[in-house]
Amino acid sequence: MRYKTNPNPPHNWITEEEYEKVKPKRDRGTLIFGDLPDVVSPIDGTVIRGRRGFREHFKRHNVTFAEDFKEEWKKPRENPVHSKDQKQKRIEAIKAALERIR
Repeated sequence: MRYKTNPNPPHNWITEEEYEKVKPKRDRGTLIFGDLPDVVSPIDGTVIRGRRGFREHFKRHNVTFAEDFKEEWKKPRENPVHSKDQKQKRIEAIKAALERIR
């Protein structure tokens, strides 16, 4: 059995099950994020200032963050390059190449 310190007086030791009943609720409050730092664009060399600057720059050059596609990347691909048969062929080709080097 594991124990934790009681967050309420008398601050004695209590079991984890008891602690779950009396633990304080945490209010995260308002989260405030600062603006993004200035960045030099790798596309045209201009200085991008803040989130607004990023939005305008992306729109002007028709680009976006790679993160915008993360859900798409999670989808399984049905590409024959990734089949088990193709994987085995690549492994055999690598082994053959290593044998030629020796």
